Amino acid sequence: MFVLGADSINPLLFNPIGIVIAILFLASIVGVLGWMLRLPKETERMQTATKAVRSVNKLTRILVPLLKKNETTDRAVALAAARCKSRRGREICA
Repeated sequence: MFVLGADSINPLLFNPIGIVIAILFLASIVGVLGWMLRLPKETERMQTATKAVRSVNKLTRILVPLLKKNETTDRAVALAAARCKSRRGREICA
């Protein structure tokens, strides 16, 4: 049976191994957060890609060349039509 008494109150004990583990844990958390929140340096290639994406997003007409009709081409046409419609474009079938 456990009896509470004046001797059973245990103050916070610092164990050297526990301190090392706590420091390693804290360092790993700070390292992971630092890695996750860092911004990559913007290179010329990234600027070119950003400009290309922005120019493509402004397009209202999308040309889908079809060599033969199959499931893949049907999906490509459906995707192009959806992208065009979301940009207020219009479908033209020729």
